[in-house]
Amino acid sequence: MLTFYYLFFAFYIIGFELGIKRLKLKFYLMNFGWGKAAMNLFLGSLIVSSWVVPVIDVIVLIFFFLVFSLQVTCSILFRAEERERIDTEVR
Repeated sequence: MLTFYYLFFAFYIIGFELGIKRLKLKFYLMNFGWGKAAMNLFLGSLIVSSWVVPVIDVIVLIFFFLVFSLQVTCSILFRAEERERIDTEVR
């Protein structure tokens, strides 16, 4: 069942990064770095809950938490620039 969720989120993130405006408006929080960080935190928690192949799960979990911390940091450091970019993209 989790494989379906992973594929769904993968296609969702790909569509979002390709700039599909409907996704950008419907899921507004994903425009921000902290929103993408929350998504990575959620995906990391899904990986921990499944715990199928512990060696691979730990490596992927470390990657998701590293990306989570970098996205939150960038979102805090570049708050004004991020807001301007989102305002021009969404309109």
